[in-house]
Amino acid sequence: MLWGLALVGAAGVGFVCARATLQPPAVDVVASGDLTVTVVEATVGRSVPYVVRGEWTQTPAGAGASEGVVTTQHVDGAEAVIPGSVVYTVDLRPVVVGLGEVPSFRDLSQSMQGRDVSQVQALLRETGHLTAAAGDGIFDEVTASAVREWQRSLGVEADGIVRAGDVVYLPSLPARIVLDDEVGVGSRVSVGQPVLDIVSDVPELSITVSLDEVEQVTSGPLTVALDSGPVEAVVASTRTNESGDALLVLAAPDGSALCGDRCADVPRDPAAATYRAERVVVPEATGSAVPTSAVRTSGDGTTFVTTPAGERRAVEVRAQGDGLTVVEGVDVGDEVRLIGSEP
Repeated sequence: MLWGLALVGAAGVGFVCARATLQPPAVDVVASGDLTVTVVEATVGRSVPYVVRGEWTQTPAGAGASEGVVTTQHVDGAEAVIPGSVVYTVDLRPVVVGLGEVPSFRDLSQSMQGRDVSQVQALLRETGHLTAAAGDGIFDEVTASAVREWQRSLGVEADGIVRAGDVVYLPSLPARIVLDDEVGVGSRVSVGQPVLDIVSDVPELSITVSLDEVEQVTSGPLTVALDSGPVEAVVASTRTNESGDALLVLAAPDGSALCGDRCADVPRDPAAATYRAERVVVPEATGSAVPTSAVRTSGDGTTFVTTPAGERRAVEVRAQGDGLTVVEGVDVGDEVRLIGSEP
């Protein structure tokens, strides 16, 4: 990587690479008026920096049937919840999650039947309150007794009636969930309002660039500096965001999550989930370095530098970037002609 190069006039001419601890090389003005510079050891390379942002996507997944004020919140998306977990309270009454496709829409009591009754019975079995045989989809006395036991565990009146607002059903559990963006402690909820979102299993790590820059980003290898260390990345997919820019979603070279087994380390707050990335334009090379203006190309395509005496010395270019070139064919301490007419 090229860390720095400065070329100044006769009052103190030289070049310095920040990877090497160097004194400014001596520069001589020869009789012909040509400027010379001493070859030094340096590291050359060039990369383009980018900002990577992490985001845990949320998908609306459950609607509530409670009417009232959210009084407590018990989920933050950090840990997966299972059937029967209390996720929040409304007017201090616990609301739990259950597995099912039918949303809560009515209060359930003894003698009722339906798919929603089957879901309650499955929930009671998952929580260990329904262990005896019960009619599938029929709210019988066995089910009512299990409901009363479940209610006592929640600290509510054990009347054997499952209120519509007591359970929010989700399509899959266990899952990491959060309250919907419109729901929070102190907010009022209504029947049918979306209340729970499922959080993605892994965060989306992406780079945002203009549409004109997409080809540049994908033209070379990317390295992302995660908290756990640098990782290689590829662009897995591209989409356009609301601003009309390109959002490039990153993945590991094998297509897996870029954060691997350390995804939990990615902060939930998007403002804190930012990382540096770079695309290598010129791979790093260390060796004898001269200003690029000292390297010439002959008619047959070979490259060379010129000594103060006017001798052409063939060199092989190993790396070049931002005005500095690492070459083979000269040694550290040699002098080469920087400017002036060639013999």
